[in-house]
Amino acid sequence: MSVHVGTGRLLYHMAPQKGLESTRTARTLPDMLERLASPSWRSSVLAELRFGPKALRETVPWLLRTRLGRIESLLQVALKNAQDAPHDLAYEMENEHLTWSELANTTSRVAHVLAAAGVKQGDVVALIAENSPFYVASVLGVSRIGATAALVNTNLRGRPLSHAVSASKAKVVLVSHTLEPGLRECGELCQSLDRILVFDDNPYAGLLANTPATAYPLAPVQAEDDFVYIYTSGTTGLPKPCRISHARAILAGAGFGPLMYDFRPGDKLYCVLPLYHANGLLLGVSAAMIARVPMAMRRSFSASAFWADVHRYKATAILYIGELCRYLVNSPPHPKELPNPVRVAVGNGLRPDIWPRFKTRFGIEHIR
Repeated sequence: MSVHVGTGRLLYHMAPQKGLESTRTARTLPDMLERLASPSWRSSVLAELRFGPKALRETVPWLLRTRLGRIESLLQVALKNAQDAPHDLAYEMENEHLTWSELANTTSRVAHVLAAAGVKQGDVVALIAENSPFYVASVLGVSRIGATAALVNTNLRGRPLSHAVSASKAKVVLVSHTLEPGLRECGELCQSLDRILVFDDNPYAGLLANTPATAYPLAPVQAEDDFVYIYTSGTTGLPKPCRISHARAILAGAGFGPLMYDFRPGDKLYCVLPLYHANGLLLGVSAAMIARVPMAMRRSFSASAFWADVHRYKATAILYIGELCRYLVNSPPHPKELPNPVRVAVGNGLRPDIWPRFKTRFGIEHIR
C-alpha cells in the first residue's frame, strides 16, 4: 500500500486481493473508511497499514474506532487522557492551568451545575464566553450531561445575538461576566430563558463552588449525536447554527493531529483563534486532545504579543487563518520573533503572496 497526503485528500493504493475488486488506486479517506467497515477488507487494510507513514498509522485506528462506535465522544478522549496521564498539562492561558485530571473533574462539576439548572440529555445550552481552559471544560461538561453546546460568537450584540440563542432552542445560557451585559440587553430573549448562569474569572470559587464531589455520570451518546452547534458568519443574513456531531469532532482531530501537525513528544500547540469557530475547536482543541498534546491559548489574537506568548508557552505548533499570518508579516519586527520554537503552522486561507514571507521571516520549517 502506498500513501500520498495531498491538499485536503488522502490517497492510497491497495494491492489487488483474490476475490476482491482488483483496482484500488486514488482512493480517498472516506473510501478507506468504507473498506474498514467491511470485515473482508478490515484485516487487510490494518495489516498493510504498518508499512505506511507514521501519521497514517496513528490516524486510521482512531477512524476505525469511531466508525465502530467504540469512541463516541471527545469527552471520552479527555477522560482517557485523565486516566493515562492525570498530572500532564492539558490547557493553559496566563495563570490558568488545567491538567487532564483537573479537566475531567471540572467537566463533572459543570455537569452538576447544569443538571441543577434543569438541563437534561437532549437539551441545548448556549455558551457565550471568551477563550480559556474553562471554556473547553464547559463544552465537555455540557457533553457529559448528554446535551449540546451552542457556541455563540462573542462579538454578537442585539438582534444577531438574540437570534443566535433563539435559533439553537437553548433554554439555559452559560455566559462569562464580561459578556453578560450584552446578553441582558436582549430583554425579550432573557425573559424566554429558563436560567442564565454567569461565571467570572475564577469560576471554581464562584459558579462551581458548591458542586458535589461525586463524579457526574456520563450520559450515553452515539457518535452521530450532536456535540456542538457552530454558527455561520452571518455575512448573508443572521447567524445560523450548524450541527457538529461527536464523530465529526473526533475525525477532525484524529486527522489533523497526526497528519497535519505531526505532533511529537514535547510539542505544545498555541491557539489564538476563537474556540466558538470550527478552526479553534476542531483543528485546535480536538487535534491536541487526541494527540494528548498540551494547548496554550489567548483570549484573542494580538500581533504585538504573539511571539512573546510563543516563547512564554514554549509553543512548537501554531494554528492560523490567513489574516493572522498577514497581520504578523505586516507588523514591525519583534525582538522575540527569531529565533522561535515553532516547528509547524497549520491552518487555512494563507494567500500565496503571504506564504513565502511568513515562512522566511519567522523561520517556520513546515506550513500546512
